[in-house]
Amino acid sequence: EEEEKKREDISPPPLPPSSMSLANRRAALRVIRSKGLIWLGSQQGHWQQCMASLAGQKLSVSFGAPWAAAINGGKDDSGIPQDTSGSDSAELQGQSTKWQKPWGDRRTELVVIGHDMNHNEIVAALE
Repeated sequence: EEEEKKREDISPPPLPPSSMSLANRRAALRVIRSKGLIWLGSQQGHWQQCMASLAGQKLSVSFGAPWAAAINGGKDDSGIPQDTSGSDSAELQGQSTKWQKPWGDRRTELVVIGHDMNHNEIVAALE
């Protein structure tokens, strides 16, 4: 209990002006590793998937395969047009479980590993 109180009393360094909130900074300081697929808000990110990896203080970001939505004209990998909202057939929907109008398969999927993390705080910091 005493060790937990010490951890709560430790404050991160002061924030520079117009930076992330103190709560978000505290959540970020608990992250040890993260990795995953990200959709960057850039012209290249609109066309290509991006892989991000964070280990300690080292961050690497690289572009990879194009998003299916960018090359398939609004169809998922199975070639089925993504107007299957009224269908409950898994076969008909193909890979549409990750397909959402109007963005198609563009998404962010991160795995975040850390020490004494609060799930809700991490989600809030990422959103």
